[in-house]
Amino acid sequence: ARAVWVASRIIVDSVFTVGEIERVFPCAIGRVTPVALAVDDFSSGESETLAAPLADLIRRPYVLSMGSTRPHKDLPTLLKAFTRLAPVHPELRLLLVGDGPSSYLAAHLPAETPAAIGKRVSFTGRVSDGQLRTLYAGAPVFVYPSFYEGFGLPPLEAMALGAPVVTVDAASLPEVVGEAALLVPPGDPVALAAALDRILTEPTLRDGLIAAGRARAAKFTWAATAEATVKVYREVLNGKSTTFKIHPLQKDRYMPNCPS
Repeated sequence: ARAVWVASRIIVDSVFTVGEIERVFPCAIGRVTPVALAVDDFSSGESETLAAPLADLIRRPYVLSMGSTRPHKDLPTLLKAFTRLAPVHPELRLLLVGDGPSSYLAAHLPAETPAAIGKRVSFTGRVSDGQLRTLYAGAPVFVYPSFYEGFGLPPLEAMALGAPVVTVDAASLPEVVGEAALLVPPGDPVALAAALDRILTEPTLRDGLIAAGRARAAKFTWAATAEATVKVYREVLNGKSTTFKIHPLQKDRYMPNCPS
């Protein structure tokens, strides 16, 4: 709240975040500027050869995702989708990048999930950037079910490294991936499973998404981020932005979240 009151301008990562700030702090309207993040430094790095047990996990085709168990990442919906997908793709695994408690999968896989399918879901443990690049590059599909993101770098990272992407039509993700990914409604395991199945079974669709994803990711560079950021700084220094002042009679209009 203090930053909203004193800042001449506020820089955020996405148009979605602009809307969120202006919704909570209407007194910030007109002073919030979106400047997208980038992926080129990550995608241009070196991949690493994977050692066991990671190497063993990717000997069969796999769906790749991030393994954060925070609620907004919505792993339960992904687990439900995978249990629908697994019977028709008997070799497929689900790899969740990161550390996860051993009890998490047992608690969130649907109760009727056969043990054999449950064993095909794994957290990778912590991985280096080089290992992550290898996992992206080898994934037949990357899925990102999170329903609340201020930006969402992982889909762009996956696109840059040639993995077709499925994500959700929520928050900032549509503006990040554009038309280069399949979008499904948040929290819908049936739609998510269907989208994953399409990529796994339709080579033309998969190849098209790979090409579109690489082109999309190439547009997000740190040079462009820096240029857009410097532009805002120059506007402030040249007096094109001033701190917002609320007339005492207008305070109620701008909600208690705007400092007095």
